[in-house]
Amino acid sequence: MVELATLFQQLNEQVVYQEEQTVQVENQTIQVNEDAKHANTQLDQGIKSARRARKLKWWTLFVVVLIIAIIALALGLYFGLRKNNK
Repeated sequence: MVELATLFQQLNEQVVYQEEQTVQVENQTIQVNEDAKHANTQLDQGIKSARRARKLKWWTLFVVVLIIAIIALALGLYFGLRKNNK
């Protein structure tokens, strides 16, 4: 019985000794959880931003092609009609 009481006393000492470390681990776990949630929010924002950037790229390409087509049409009509008038 004395040995059992000694073992329980030693276990109690170890629990008290490691209490601070356990609390620190719990706090760090909570912080990691919050950081992971924040990271997910930032990833969602990054995905939305990348989609907008791709969409903007295609619209920009469309506008540039449209401007080139208008310039080509205007130059073709100008030089084509000018050549026919001579």
